[in-house]
Amino acid sequence: MSEVSTSSGEPSVGTVVKSSRTRVLIILIVLIAVLIISNAYVFMTFNDQVNKLAADKTSLQSQVKNLTDITTLNKTITLVDNQTVGQGAGSYTSWTFSAQYAGYVEVIVHTSTTTNTQVQVIYNSYSVVFDQTITVGAGGTAVFPVLPAQNIEVRIGNTNPTDTANERITATYYY
Repeated sequence: MSEVSTSSGEPSVGTVVKSSRTRVLIILIVLIAVLIISNAYVFMTFNDQVNKLAADKTSLQSQVKNLTDITTLNKTITLVDNQTVGQGAGSYTSWTFSAQYAGYVEVIVHTSTTTNTQVQVIYNSYSVVFDQTITVGAGGTAVFPVLPAQNIEVRIGNTNPTDTANERITATYYY
């Protein structure tokens, strides 16, 4: 098709229409490019938010599990692990620990060379003075409730007035 000009030198109507279509096409291409770029940015921002929320969810689930374990006394700290101790007549061996949560202490005397073995737990917490002794003899288990406290003392004692004693013990704090 040949270009037709008017006698005044201006382009014909057909040429103006072609030129207008080209401009509209260029404008549409630019708009599509802008939409693609903005959608990509929105998608990346959305994806970042989804990833952050997933990480937050995982963290919160971990915290819930930890707190559930604490409220159901499923967490433990081994205070003394199958340790052999010895005492002279009428003396004791002690360990001190701190408890952040209420729970209990279990002391297992696996073996003792005397039938006069005692387990004692002593602490002060919230104006409560706790001091309890349980005789376990030549072996046994003693369990004591504990409240949150800074200095909880666990004692293994030999109440035999004349002979020394050796005990093998394990002590665990449940919270």
